[in-house]
Amino acid sequence: MFSIASKISFSRRSLFFGVIVIISIITSIILFANVEAREHYSHWIISITASVTAIFAVSILFQQKRYHDLIERADLALAIALGLSLSAEILWAIYEIILDVVPPVPSLADILSLSAYASLGYYVYSTYFRYYRKFHFSYVPMIVAVIASAIFLTFIIIQTLNLADLSSIRGITIFSVIIAYPILDAIIIVPSFLIVANYRKEPHWFTPWIFKSAGIFLVAISDSWFALFVVTSMTNELWPSTMIFAAHNVIIAAGLLWYVVALAAARANSNHTNLNEIFEENKLQQQYGLNKPEINSKKVSSTSNYVIFFTLTSLAVLSIVLIAINLSPSIISIWSEGQELNILVSENRVGTHENSETGDTVNIGALLPLSGVRASSGKSTEAALESAVEDVNEYFSRTNSSIRFNIVVQDTESDPTISLEKLKLLTENGIRIVIGPATSANVEAIKDYADKNDIIIMSHSSTAPSLAVAGDNLFRFVPNDLEQAKVIATDMWNQGIRMVVPLWRDDIYGHELMREVRNEFQKLGGKFDENSDNIGYAPRTGQLAASLHRINFIMWDNTLKTLEKRVESALSNHTQEQIGVFMVSLDEVTPLFIQAYNHPILSMVRWFGSDGTALNEKLIRNQESALFAVNTSFSSPIFSLQYGNQEKLDEVLEEIRARVHVTPSPYSAVAYDAFWVAALAENITMLNEGNHTSREMVDSLKEAIIDSANSYFGLTGNTSLNAVGDRANGQYDHWKVVAKDVGGIAPTFSWNRTTHK
Repeated sequence: MFSIASKISFSRRSLFFGVIVIISIITSIILFANVEAREHYSHWIISITASVTAIFAVSILFQQKRYHDLIERADLALAIALGLSLSAEILWAIYEIILDVVPPVPSLADILSLSAYASLGYYVYSTYFRYYRKFHFSYVPMIVAVIASAIFLTFIIIQTLNLADLSSIRGITIFSVIIAYPILDAIIIVPSFLIVANYRKEPHWFTPWIFKSAGIFLVAISDSWFALFVVTSMTNELWPSTMIFAAHNVIIAAGLLWYVVALAAARANSNHTNLNEIFEENKLQQQYGLNKPEINSKKVSSTSNYVIFFTLTSLAVLSIVLIAINLSPSIISIWSEGQELNILVSENRVGTHENSETGDTVNIGALLPLSGVRASSGKSTEAALESAVEDVNEYFSRTNSSIRFNIVVQDTESDPTISLEKLKLLTENGIRIVIGPATSANVEAIKDYADKNDIIIMSHSSTAPSLAVAGDNLFRFVPNDLEQAKVIATDMWNQGIRMVVPLWRDDIYGHELMREVRNEFQKLGGKFDENSDNIGYAPRTGQLAASLHRINFIMWDNTLKTLEKRVESALSNHTQEQIGVFMVSLDEVTPLFIQAYNHPILSMVRWFGSDGTALNEKLIRNQESALFAVNTSFSSPIFSLQYGNQEKLDEVLEEIRARVHVTPSPYSAVAYDAFWVAALAENITMLNEGNHTSREMVDSLKEAIIDSANSYFGLTGNTSLNAVGDRANGQYDHWKVVAKDVGGIAPTFSWNRTTHK
């Protein structure tokens, strides 16, 4: 075992190569992971690499103390900083992945992370001044670094101040915590940069300090990069920053590993017992030689060999196992998806049919928001479709039919552009019926392409009225928002609301529902805020859109400040009991409510939502958002499931809970019924297929969908469609967030059905 390690020629070139390979692997894992899994993988990878780095730092202290009875203060400071950073990362992972809640501000993770900067600052400055005295670095790089750091920091502070709300203690606290990171980064980035910038001037043994300083420089850049791109809304993604964090851990670990080997080699070739003597420049030059290309690990003692070899082997195995465990579902999913898509192409017939010895297999597509601002419903809808596939195939098996069905799911990421890309992917592989997308904005993005390419879209939750067009290829298995608008307006009026201040996402769904509610409410005699056109917000896409990251809260403050002014203006002419805020939102409701909780004026009036916010799990899981909902009597209507096959409905909903461990959205049951109608329609057209054109086949399939929908009674009841292809009938339930007192402990929250409309 020792002989294996002793044969390794530990050169600087091999160290650089190893770093590049490892960074390429871990960043590729994050980059190519499914969007909904990136956060999960990022936390795992950062935790693993941070653990490796911390272990190497501690092993250096162990060697120094055991063999030289002396611990370098700079190395001790670095080990403390890395240990604190690791602890902070573990806590953040617990908050964000396990608990799925917003950490308090400041959280214990913040305290640990910010505390690490003190030790980190001591390390980089003591290291810099040590070698500045030895090698007399030029003042020019220092001046350039200080000026550049000051300019960049000033820019970030100004940008953050423009968004921050400093009118409340919590707003000031959030701003202080957010801005503390780039300020501390700016402090340590100067010496780190100078050490790296002077790389070519240093002797060979200076490699570990170059690596460690480069890693520290990288994490400072990563923090600043994150603040720059997110605060200026140049990106809505979090994951690129996590790749840089993971890479910085690897680079620091490489420097520490070199140091471990160098200490062992120095000890093997020296009779000195005092570490200061070993590290004197002339001694190091004698032992290594300024021009010596590598340190041969044959000089390393057997004890150090043992520690290094087993530490690296154990950590490598641990990393591989943990990453494999977490990646295996994605690998299987990708492989399965590839297999499904490969079998779709048939040379002999149009559509998604594959002839086999056992019968015909039909593949139906699904465009679901598994990530982004509608992800709260995406997973449960996917589970509902999986249950539908099992039930449909069981039904056809009982009827001795040879036809079988598969579902091919694509993640739209709640992004209209990506929805169109994923539809094209399904189309290229022969799929002609697609369940979804979930939102009207996504349906709008794909509708023209679907009509022109004979693709039938069966949306389970799109409701924008303008998408209701007779004769097109869109069928919607929920009523459009003309009915929901009446329900919302009537509910607000019956509760005594006479003045409405709206807040909505300015896309087709938010704009049209807000407009219809305003029309219906004004018919009843109520008023909408005359400046309400100024309170629409641009919908965001990507991971940050509905993220519980605190940077997302500060980005909502401008919207909330505008809303607060309108509510304050309304209070000058109406009592607070007469004023209501009508909100059209999706999953961004949770970070918005968390931030709104600290705006007292917004808590003085009642809030009303729509089907986009009803039954949102994250809203009731986070204390501040749930308390705001309770304090404002927040209620939202959503399509009712009380008129269908209740026994089967309960069974399917229980299956969904078992699969995804969340409360299913009612629209998941709608998707289940839509799949049944699609399967029945496919069966009819397969029986009647002959020598028909593609257009004739699509027309035949559309007729079969209408006939099947009009005769089908499923989980959600009668699925009959009207003349424009929308669900003809539907009722709405109102849901309200309520608190449950559990005896002195923080209350828990749940959604309760309050009315039956």
